[in-house]
Amino acid sequence: MKKLFAILSLFFCMAVTAMAQQVVTTWLSDAVVPGEQTRLFIILTDGSIARQDPLPRVKGASLRWVSQGNYIRWPGSPNQSAFLMAIEVTPDEVGTVEIPSLTLQANNGRTYTTLPQTLTVYPYSAIQWNTLNMNGTTVPYGMLWHVDNQKPYVHQPDRCELKIYAPEYILEYTAPTITTSNLATWRFEPTLVELLRGQPRGSVLYKGVNWNVMTFQSTLFPLRAGQVTAAGTVTARATLPEADPLIANFIRSEVLVEMSIPEVKITAQELPEGAPASFTNAVGEFRISSSTDARDLSANEPITVKIKVTGTGNIHSIACPSLTDASNWKLYPPNKLDPGQNTRTIQGTVEFQQMLRPIAQTDAIPPFELTFFDPSTQQYKTVTTAPIPLEWKASAITGAAAGAAAPATPPPAGTIPVADMTDIYGLMPASVMNALTAPAHWGWYFLAYIPAVVLLGMALIRYIRKVQKESFTARERMRSFRRLASTPRHASSTEFLRAAGNFIESYIPPSKQNEEMKTILQLRDDRAFKPSGSADELPHAERQNMLHAIKKAIAKLPVVIMAAVLALSLAGTAANAEETDNLGVQAYEQGEYAKAADYFSRESSNPNLSRAQRAYACFGVGNAYYRMNKPGLAALNYRRALELSPYFTEARYNLKFIERKEGAILPPDTTENQWLTYLSHDALGPVSILSGAVMLTFLALLTVTRRHGALLTILATLSGLVTVAAIMNYIMYPETPESVPADRLLIVTQKTPGRHAADLASPAIITLPESTPLILRAERGSWYYASTFQNTPVWIPRTDAQPL
Repeated sequence: MKKLFAILSLFFCMAVTAMAQQVVTTWLSDAVVPGEQTRLFIILTDGSIARQDPLPRVKGASLRWVSQGNYIRWPGSPNQSAFLMAIEVTPDEVGTVEIPSLTLQANNGRTYTTLPQTLTVYPYSAIQWNTLNMNGTTVPYGMLWHVDNQKPYVHQPDRCELKIYAPEYILEYTAPTITTSNLATWRFEPTLVELLRGQPRGSVLYKGVNWNVMTFQSTLFPLRAGQVTAAGTVTARATLPEADPLIANFIRSEVLVEMSIPEVKITAQELPEGAPASFTNAVGEFRISSSTDARDLSANEPITVKIKVTGTGNIHSIACPSLTDASNWKLYPPNKLDPGQNTRTIQGTVEFQQMLRPIAQTDAIPPFELTFFDPSTQQYKTVTTAPIPLEWKASAITGAAAGAAAPATPPPAGTIPVADMTDIYGLMPASVMNALTAPAHWGWYFLAYIPAVVLLGMALIRYIRKVQKESFTARERMRSFRRLASTPRHASSTEFLRAAGNFIESYIPPSKQNEEMKTILQLRDDRAFKPSGSADELPHAERQNMLHAIKKAIAKLPVVIMAAVLALSLAGTAANAEETDNLGVQAYEQGEYAKAADYFSRESSNPNLSRAQRAYACFGVGNAYYRMNKPGLAALNYRRALELSPYFTEARYNLKFIERKEGAILPPDTTENQWLTYLSHDALGPVSILSGAVMLTFLALLTVTRRHGALLTILATLSGLVTVAAIMNYIMYPETPESVPADRLLIVTQKTPGRHAADLASPAIITLPESTPLILRAERGSWYYASTFQNTPVWIPRTDAQPL
């Protein structure tokens, strides 16, 4: 029976929770003066239409429905819309108006119940009055501050309202500009400005004047104990009052006026003593959970855990929950997911992403904990997640268990994905670099246009010869046709047919002779070669028809048409990297990594060596620095190797391995960026050049041969599309470490805080792990001003980063 009662209670709680999520209530303003009209909005988030039943009587105010309701946009609802109803509330006395729960019957048969609501009614004396001088006329206006809690704790959100009482001359307001002292605040915005059109307002009749009431809402966050203040100004668009009412009906002048906002003071309480060591700044009531996509654990293999925090309080400014036991883990700076979401609410959910790596054998991810101060109970509380058990597996490459020493020499190069790598790739024979180094300059790729130029030259020569030949033939043909057309009418049919037949056979090739031409030739054979006097004479009209047919035939003789298509011709150049005895390789293999780094560094800066040899030397420098536990310098030299040889696979994989291991802050991995970076930035130039050469070659082929014309046209068109796509991709390529010029790319060589200003005493904005790439914006003395590829500007010392 007890179990049944518990199950029924659980279902009841779930039903109440679901119902509460489907009906939302909010005030246009929940702080007014007597006689001021405000509205209580009821929003059915599932889109149901509710019946407007009679409203209850409440003490100190009158209630009435003001509309039949309408649909508004509501993200997150099934149809992205919700049904909005409004109750007009007009208080008639100072104090508090309590509105009980309302039961609404919907057209779908459901019943919705709202939560009780409270309305605060201030006396008129609470309004602070001031005046504006408009065109010589003194225009009064009033301001009223309403703060939910006059004595909040430090960091505790405190909702507030700023109300402006103004005459009809004031038309529209901008957002107030607030100046605070030891107080943080969100932007002040009109109530429900995103749901209702325009700036919703109330009204009140006071001293015989109808005052328009504008309400701005925000939330205050005290930063220290004691008295904190806020004041400011608000700009409004107003009409100038005219002395003559007749003129005011036809002429209306508008001006911008600045209205002063009086100071509001609140007293913030210090948080009680005895805060746990894990407490940071969370004030409110929260709960947390954690999850991961990882299936197992292994040495040196980072994993990602998502921590979700839900509750009410300063939820959008709290720090990421921490591990309860981090002794077996290396932690990387956490990231807040979707930081661009709406942060103007004191309740909701935030999600963090924590990357961590086991440094000793373990069988579970420890719990995460969040310590917060609950103002309702005035106590510190700690909530934790459950541990996440995961199976431990051996190292993916070496098979070593956690805690085992790293191998003395790196593993051989292979095809292991970055996610499965537990060590960097080692040095390979220098001869393999022959196939990896691209031509020294894009100009080499233009050699692919040589076949197209040769074919076009051949086509041009053929065209010139043909034009020269056809120009002489055409002139001779027209002279002969004019002689034929000028044959006297009294000439015999035999003479005319012989002349016409001779012209056709001389100037119209057999392949171009149509049926009319063949008929004329047959008629000539039948009549012109009979005994004299036996042939019938041709009528003049028939002669003219024959001449017209011949003229049409010679007009249709072929004209040279130049068609457009293209062709591919690849010109490859290979650098010659000779296998030589390398002191750097010998030192590296003997474990003398400092000497190896020195030998390789000298080779990497030797201008007499090929790009392949210098890229190989940079790769060796990177491997040596990694073995010396300097991952930042290793990443720098891997990038230098890729700058010299973009197709250096081992260098690219080693760089990705270090960035993943150290938790480098990289460009956002959005779907758009994945598409735009499918081809590397270095490959887009050669692709566009070579595909253009393909197109031009196919076009040239169409000018010298008529065979396979349709196929050549299709291939030319496809090549042209590839050319256009490559050029557009190059133009739209996102800002990545590969696309930024080498002189503007910085690599963090040792872990450092990114600061707000070029001063060691300035606050840190973000922690930059080693190997993080940055975009150099400016230099000042011993500081770099740079930004991450996630657009976070920072100042860092020159000693902590190096340009590429």
